[in-house]
Parts: sequence; structure tokens; C-alpha cells
Amino acid sequence: MTEITYQMVLSTLQTAGLLVGISYYILSLRNQNRARKTQLYLQLVNKFSQSDYIEAQGKFNDLEWSTAEDLIEDFRNLEGRKIIATLGNWYEGLGVLVRENLLDIRVVSLLLTGLVIQFWDKFIPVIDGAREAWESPRVFIEAEYLYNQLKKYIKEHPEIQV
Repeated sequence: MTEITYQMVLSTLQTAGLLVGISYYILSLRNQNRARKTQLYLQLVNKFSQSDYIEAQGKFNDLEWSTAEDLIEDFRNLEGRKIIATLGNWYEGLGVLVRENLLDIRVVSLLLTGLVIQFWDKFIPVIDGAREAWESPRVFIEAEYLYNQLKKYIKEHPEIQV
């Protein structure tokens, strides 16, 4: 029979304390991560609820492009540039967040499926010509990435289909 010593009790308590500390740290990290995701979600909702975004979205629907030159012409005037940049920069930013795994494409699909698809479908016929004319192959490349990831996600989750 083994004799329980003060040293054994102390060692057991230290080990138990270490395990409790590690468990608490892991739970804290999970809660912190959930809080960050919630904060990001609320910021997304706030952004597309702001009047400048809503106004740009409404006016964007009125823009008509059959060629890259039409897009470039709209971009040359201040009103068109504001509309295109407001939405384009927003979707570019979301695309970067998705690409860097800072935002789950599932969240985008639940909040913005129709708007992202509507935005990019309008650019598909003219974006290559605009990139060429502007000598900038990365114009709205992250918005295009967002669109492609969203389409892929929708294919895998047809219940999201718009």
C-alpha cells in the first residue's frame, strides 16, 4: 500500500489547478470568438441598413450597361461613381473577409444573397472590358470572388437559392 504524502497531494492539486485553468481559457476563447462574430454580424446589418447604401442600391438598379464604355461613362460622373463605389467597395470588402476566412460565406448567403448576385450579374458582361480600359485587372476582383463563392455555396445548399 502506498503512503499518501504531502508532496503527492500538492502535485495532484497543481495538476488539477492547471487543468481547470486550461479549460477556463478555452471556454473564454470560445466566448470571445462568438462575441466577435456577433459584433461583425451586427456591423454588416448596420451597414446595409444605412441610407447611403440603400440609396446607392436603389439607384444602381437604374444603371444600364451594355458595354464597358457605358460603365466607364457612368463612373466618370460623380453620381454614378458614388453609386458604383459605395456598392463595389462594400462587396470588395466582404470578398476580402470571406477570402481571409474572417467572415463565413454562410453569413453572407443568409443576409445578402440576392444583392450580391444582382450586383455582380450586372458587371459580368462589362467588367473584363472595364478592367482592360482602366488597365487594372484587379478592379472588383474580390467582389467577383465573393460572387463565385456565394454561387458555389448556393449550389451546395439549394435551400438558400433566391
